[in-house]
Amino acid sequence: MQKLSFREKLFFGVGSLGKDLYMGFISYYLMIYFTDIFGLSPLVVGTLFLVARLWDGINDPIMGVIADKTNTSFGKYRPYMFFVPIVAIITFVLMLYPADFSNRGKIVWASVTYIGIGMAYTGLDIPMMSMVPTLTTDDREKTSILAFQRWFAFLAFILTATFTIPLVKFLGKGNDTKGFMLYGIVIGIISLISSWLYFFNVKEKRELRKLPVNSVGDYWEILKTNKPFQQVVGIRIAYDFGIQMTTGVATYWIIYFLRKAELISYLMPISMGAGLVGFMFIPKIMERVGKKNITLYGFFGLIISSFVKYFLGTNVPILVGALILDGISISALNLANISMLSDTVEYTHWKLGKRADSLLFALNTFAYKIALAISGGVIGFMLSLSKYVPNVEQTPETLKGLNLMFGLAPVIFLVVGVWITKKYELTENKYREIIEEIESGEIYK
Repeated sequence: MQKLSFREKLFFGVGSLGKDLYMGFISYYLMIYFTDIFGLSPLVVGTLFLVARLWDGINDPIMGVIADKTNTSFGKYRPYMFFVPIVAIITFVLMLYPADFSNRGKIVWASVTYIGIGMAYTGLDIPMMSMVPTLTTDDREKTSILAFQRWFAFLAFILTATFTIPLVKFLGKGNDTKGFMLYGIVIGIISLISSWLYFFNVKEKRELRKLPVNSVGDYWEILKTNKPFQQVVGIRIAYDFGIQMTTGVATYWIIYFLRKAELISYLMPISMGAGLVGFMFIPKIMERVGKKNITLYGFFGLIISSFVKYFLGTNVPILVGALILDGISISALNLANISMLSDTVEYTHWKLGKRADSLLFALNTFAYKIALAISGGVIGFMLSLSKYVPNVEQTPETLKGLNLMFGLAPVIFLVVGVWITKKYELTENKYREIIEEIESGEIYK
């Protein structure tokens, strides 16, 4: 069982900070940037989010296959953390560039750059997470390094939620269009540095023997027979949809429904801040109750919070309490899900004598993007249906729609997540048995 140093865990987490600064901005502010700054309609933006994810259905698995087949002197997955960040910073800055085009030209520009940053995120996320099984098979060590990874991911979301608007105002000096472009440069540089710190400080420890995955049929067999993986993906779609519905509409809700725009920079980071605290104690709880139970607790926390926000959200202290519950629940779901996913990689090895680590991680990333797209599409459709008009006083109909999206809309998916979780059977004991069988058979070098 491989033990990992604090340095390795720290810089593994720092690498996640780099890529999730981009995703934090996309989750919290890209919708409102495209509608209120760039000048696209909510329906167009929602459609763009949805169409972009259709491309991910092709792109993410292809990236997974490419990563699985990569072999270099720097390792199998590690090299991507050096050159992909360069592509990411260019694409992100271009996405926030104030292109003075016609409406059609703006749609094309937004589509190309948004899809581009999504592909760059895939090129960072999949290799990073695919490295976990090459670092250790020890369940505690795996949970520990993943806790570092999720902690820094949450930190990235906190930083974007807290400082995006103030930084845009400061950099733009009254010109938000200019401010967003300069903001993109700052975020891109930070992301580039953090990704390179990962590259130079985290190296693959376990070289896996090549196991036969030679055709599309092999990949299909892996996906068809790995029932725990199917369940993990279903769980992720369920909770990410619930989370993204809330975060995607939060800025609109605070500005127009709560009518306290000055609280955006204070309210937006609360959930992620609570999540950071959660990562300090959730691994220990997960050791005691198991990944399945901690997942159920996370879903129940989000369901309770959804009802509180819908019925009592205008009371700011109660809203803060609901957001704290959100954050702790999200941290539990995130950590359990990524750890469960890593278990399913070994399950494929044990079940079929084949490995397609990056493909499985890619499809889990795709599940996240599907949730992001569906929620973005639903938000765009509901904003349009509710007759949302940027930068004006909203009608009662629009306000009802905002409150529904912020509060109750995600609950149906969260309930589905509970149902899927109850069927999950790859327990900690079963995982240990699988690892013992694999290693006793000398499958690893």
